Order: sequence, then C-alpha cells, then structure tokens
Amino acid sequence: MQKTPISYQDVLSIIKRLLMVAEECNEPFGEPIVMVGGTAMAAHSIRKQSFDVDLYARIFSDDVIHKVEQEFREQFGSMFKIDVTSTENIWGMIMLRDIHKSEPDRTIQVGENQYIIQKLSSEDLFLLKL
Repeated sequence: MQKTPISYQDVLSIIKRLLMVAEECNEPFGEPIVMVGGTAMAAHSIRKQSFDVDLYARIFSDDVIHKVEQEFREQFGSMFKIDVTSTENIWGMIMLRDIHKSEPDRTIQVGENQYIIQKLSSEDLFLLKL
C-alpha cells in the first residue's frame, strides 16, 4: 500500500487534533512537544513532506495516539503512523539530552490552553539522519 505524503500544514493539523483529543479524553500530553525526524525536516523546510508524524513528548497517551491515527488513515492511507516517543535516545545510540531546549516552532491554541510546539535543531537532525 502506497503512503500518502503529509505536508507541514497537515502535521500542524494532526498535532492540534492530538492535543484536542487528549483534552477531550482528559489524558495528558505533556510539554515539551518536539517535532523530530522527517517531521522536523519539514518544519525546517529541508523537505516539503513526510510520510508519518514523528514527535517527542515527555507524557502522552497511547490511546489518544491510536484514536487520532485511525481518524487520519482515511486521508493518508492505512499505513499512516504517528510515532511519539518519550525517550531521549530517539535513534539507537544517539542521545538527545537537551531535547527540551529545542527551538520553538509555533504555539497551538486548544481551548483555553496554549502549547508550544518545538522542532529539533537542524544540527541534531544532521547527526541523526546522516
């Protein structure tokens, strides 16, 4: 099954939906929320699209992730995936100890709450994707 490309604007909509569902379900989605991998590359305009959503979040609910994945599979295909990790060793042996210091990308408003969405630095992306 072919994957449908996901634009940076799509990523922002997906992140906002994750936060909305987390609030609706009374589940935590704790900051920092950092775009990593191909998602961060799209945020930096290094590439135009990604094929999944890669995030780091200190606290998140697997149930919320699963629910939002299901919602977006109609739009992006059955292989659509949201990869969220809470561990600092995102790719094997490379540790990103200061991931919470990643640069801010934008703020997303959900209800009365504002969430700062960060993106992994281009330097860290270079090391991870090399």
